[in-house]
Amino acid sequence: MSKKSIGLRVGFVLASSLVFGPLSPLSASSTNRPAVSPIPIGTAFSYQGQLRQNGAAANGVFALKFRLYDQAVDGAQVGSEVSDPTSNVSGGTFSSELDFGSVFQSKRWLEVEVDGTILTPRQAIMPAP
Repeated sequence: MSKKSIGLRVGFVLASSLVFGPLSPLSASSTNRPAVSPIPIGTAFSYQGQLRQNGAAANGVFALKFRLYDQAVDGAQVGSEVSDPTSNVSGGTFSSELDFGSVFQSKRWLEVEVDGTILTPRQAIMPAP
């Protein structure tokens, strides 16, 4: 019986937006422009990774599960598990939208499970502009 080898290279993309105020020192009331309310960006982000199986780029449908932790090893799970049971992996690449809620007050680590195999090490989640 051969052992299945799964590896993961990841890229992390955090979609965000910035809200800018008026570029001049004049207030909105003095320029007769209506006040603009900031638009919330939410808590979801796109997670992109590269999956290799037995040393080659994986292809096919894989069941992915994502968990967030407060430490790189051991620690407590933060937020709920996010599942992507039918993730299409093509040429080794995949993308999943993750939303753990408002849990990024401090550093977090992402654990990825592929078809029941937990990949190590956990990936540090870093903010990106």
